[in-house]
Amino acid sequence: MIKVPRIREETLGNGIKVIYAKSRAYPAILAVIRAGSFYETEDNSGISHVSEHLLFSGTNQDGMRTEDEIYYRIHELTGDMDNGRDWSCYTTFDHVTLGLRTLLPDFESAAHLISSALSESQITPLKVEREKQMVIDEMAGYSESNYMALIPMFLNAVFKQHPMRKYPGGDTEKVRNLLYENVLNFYREMFVPEAIIITGNVPFSEAMRVSEAYFGHFGQPKRVYPPNDEPENYDERVTMHAGLQRSHLMTGLKVFNTSARERDLLKLAGAYFGRRFYEKIYTQEAIAYYCYGSYMTRIWESALNYGFLVASVNCDEKFFGHAQEIIEESFWELTALGFPSEIITQLGQSFSNSYLFIRENSLNTARLLMADYLRSGVRHPDEYTSSFRAYSAQMVEDAVKKYITPVVKAGLLTRIAIVPK
Repeated sequence: MIKVPRIREETLGNGIKVIYAKSRAYPAILAVIRAGSFYETEDNSGISHVSEHLLFSGTNQDGMRTEDEIYYRIHELTGDMDNGRDWSCYTTFDHVTLGLRTLLPDFESAAHLISSALSESQITPLKVEREKQMVIDEMAGYSESNYMALIPMFLNAVFKQHPMRKYPGGDTEKVRNLLYENVLNFYREMFVPEAIIITGNVPFSEAMRVSEAYFGHFGQPKRVYPPNDEPENYDERVTMHAGLQRSHLMTGLKVFNTSARERDLLKLAGAYFGRRFYEKIYTQEAIAYYCYGSYMTRIWESALNYGFLVASVNCDEKFFGHAQEIIEESFWELTALGFPSEIITQLGQSFSNSYLFIRENSLNTARLLMADYLRSGVRHPDEYTSSFRAYSAQMVEDAVKKYITPVVKAGLLTRIAIVPK
C-alpha cells in the first residue's frame, strides 16, 4: 500500500503561499506568478511572454550577472538544460512559472536563483527589443505549424468573450509596439510570486526557512480576480485556407466547472473516445496521416476549470469530407454506445501508472500541485493513483451523460479546418 505523503500549506508574512509535499525524490521548487494573457489589455498583448523571457537577463548577484551566467547556473544546478524535465519556465493564460529540480545540497541555491530572477532582473531597452523579436519569431513558428494553429483557432471559436480566446503568446503587432517602460513596470508589478511549490526530500523546516529567506522580502502578491466564465458551447464552423498539401481538422466542445472526480472520469471517457477514433480513422479507414481524440484539461498548462473533448485529423484533401463524417459519428457513438468495463479498467490502470511516474520527478509533482492549487484544491499524485483504479464504467457513462451528451445532441460542436488554397 502506498503511503500518501503529507501536504502542508503555509503562508509567509507577505501573503505568499507555500505548498509543501514530502517525498523521497530529489527536491523541486516552483514559483507561481499571476501573469499571463488574462491580465493583459488589448494594447499590451504579449507583455507577460516578453517579461518571462527577460527573467534570464542577469541579476546583481555574483555568478548570475549575465544571461549566460544564469543559464550556466541552471545547468550546474539541474545537471542539464532540458526545459520541462529539470527546469521549467513558461507563460500561459493565467500564470507564469519558474522552477527547478535539483539535488538536496543545491536546494537553497535554486531558490536564490528563482528569487533573484523575479526581483532583480537587469532589464534594459536593448534587452527588451531583443526579447520582443524572440517572442515574435517564436509565434511565427507556431503559425507556420498547421497543427499548432488549430488550437488557437479552436479556442477563438469556442469562446466569444472569455480571454481564453486570446493566444497566451501575444499579438505580433502589439508585441512589436511594446515600450521599454511599460515592460519594466509590468515586470515590477506583476512578477511577484503568489505561491511557492516545494516537493521532494527537503525537510519541511528547511523548506520554510528557505522560503522566508528568499521570498519573504517580496511585496504582497497581486490578487487578480478570474474573468467572467463562459460555459456555453456554439455550433461554430471556421475554415482557413493556407498554402499546404493536406487538410487539418479539429472538432470539439468545452466542459466547465467539473469536480475533481468528474474531471478524472471525463479523462477516462476521452481516452476511450480517442482509442475508438484512432481505430476508425487510422486503422480501419486508413485515411489520415495523423489523428487523435482526447479530453484535454490543461491547454498550454492552463489551470482553469475548463475541459475540452476534441478530435483532430491530418489528411489529404480528398478525404476531408469523409474524415469529418467519422469525427461527427465518433461524438455520437460516445454518447450512445456505453463503455466496456474491461476497457475502462485497463485505461484506469494506465492513468494510475502515469501518476506513479509523475511522482518520480518532483518537478512534475510540483506542476500537478500547482494546477490543483490554482483550481482551489490540492491533491497529491498518490491520490490520483488510487482514484483511477476505483472508477467504474457506469461512473464514466454518468459523467458523459451529464456534460457531453446534451452538447452533442444539441449539435453545439465547434469545427475548425485548415485546408489547401
